[in-house]
Amino acid sequence: MTATRTPPADSFAADPFDPEALNRYGLARFAFGDLAAALSAFQRAADLDPDLGPAWNNAGMVARQLGQPSEAIRFFNCAAAARSDDPQPLLNRAAAQEDLGDAAAALADYDRAAELAVGEYRALAHIRRGMTLVLLNRAAEAEADFARARELSPALWPLVRIVLDLAAARATPPSTN
Repeated sequence: MTATRTPPADSFAADPFDPEALNRYGLARFAFGDLAAALSAFQRAADLDPDLGPAWNNAGMVARQLGQPSEAIRFFNCAAAARSDDPQPLLNRAAAQEDLGDAAAALADYDRAAELAVGEYRALAHIRRGMTLVLLNRAAEAEADFARARELSPALWPLVRIVLDLAAARATPPSTN
């Protein structure tokens, strides 16, 4: 039996005119799996403060989780416009573009995110770019991105290696021996 994680409805009361409070409320609703309430709170926060990049980004994350990649991209575009120095909306938009099969746009976003990011986020941009290139059968280019990621964040590499090994194993047909 699975325990429900639903809190009482008034546990996360938010000021309906405070964009930051609404964004926090949306995060709380998201944590409890109430995606509709989370999306509503993020949208209200962004409507009240169009420059609140995290609210737009969070709305995009929820829309993507709801299987709405086009809507997610719209939200990520707003997040990127609100915070042009933040690589996170670009990384998220790239994933939504991949959901729609637009690898070229995803690669452009990964490139821009890698330019903006520092440390592990820069490594992550290279890792995700490399994984996209692998899916496009552009192994040599992918290896260059993976090498750059290893260089930027050696601590992340063992985890990435596991993911790559799992992906390779899934792509290899089972043996008929």
